[in-house]
Amino acid sequence: MQLSVYSLKNCTCLWCSRHRVTRHQYYLQLRKDILEDRLYCNEETGMFLAALALQAEFGDYMSELYGRNYYQLEQFVSKRMMEKMALPNLKEELPRLHANNSQMLPEEAETEYLKIAQQLPEYGMVFHRVGREKKPVVGELVLGVCATGIIVYELKNHLRTVTRRFLWRETDTISANHRKLTIESGGPSGKKHSFVTESSKIAQYLLSLCSGQHKFHSEMSSRQLSHSIAQGKGLLEHTHTHTHKHTHTHNYLFIMIICCLSR
Repeated sequence: MQLSVYSLKNCTCLWCSRHRVTRHQYYLQLRKDILEDRLYCNEETGMFLAALALQAEFGDYMSELYGRNYYQLEQFVSKRMMEKMALPNLKEELPRLHANNSQMLPEEAETEYLKIAQQLPEYGMVFHRVGREKKPVVGELVLGVCATGIIVYELKNHLRTVTRRFLWRETDTISANHRKLTIESGGPSGKKHSFVTESSKIAQYLLSLCSGQHKFHSEMSSRQLSHSIAQGKGLLEHTHTHTHKHTHTHNYLFIMIICCLSR
């Protein structure tokens, strides 16, 4: 009996250890994506995330020990943010935000970082550079493929600006021909939008990626619809049962009244 308990504890500890390692690796990857602007976030969110990263890295902020220059700014703030915000302000603000996370364990700081990062608009999106069909210069545009559809960005000065959205529910067909990826939406009168990739292999990869995401979206929509129908059916059955009992009670009372009157 003791051996069984010991084995169970070992399994639990092993699972917890693997979970911690997985979470930490995931945190490091998301942090790298944000620092390198592969995952965009605004300046305010970026500062909060940087402060959480400082908490995870250094623990509680101690002004008498750390001062203001206890970290390398480029390891916690993206190059875009450093160019956009005044460096003196950054160096002054980050320690203050770090101090606000006092008493938060490193594991808790990493978990909070992941929660905020997962709320970013571009989280879970796969990006690939493409070119316009009429001006086939690869690198002008970026396609972002996600669970809701395809988002077209224009790339200027390392910043992505949304120019068009193709939601899966509004997309009719997607095809790949050699280096060209074509999206058709809006029904029979809809327009075709074509993009040029670097190779036919990349075009086929994007087509496969879009097909997988579209299938996932359809399955999730179908499940939500089935769930809503089931809930509606349950509500109708409950209403019918309640009405039937209510009617039965009235009939019973009516019969009792008739019996009383006839006595």
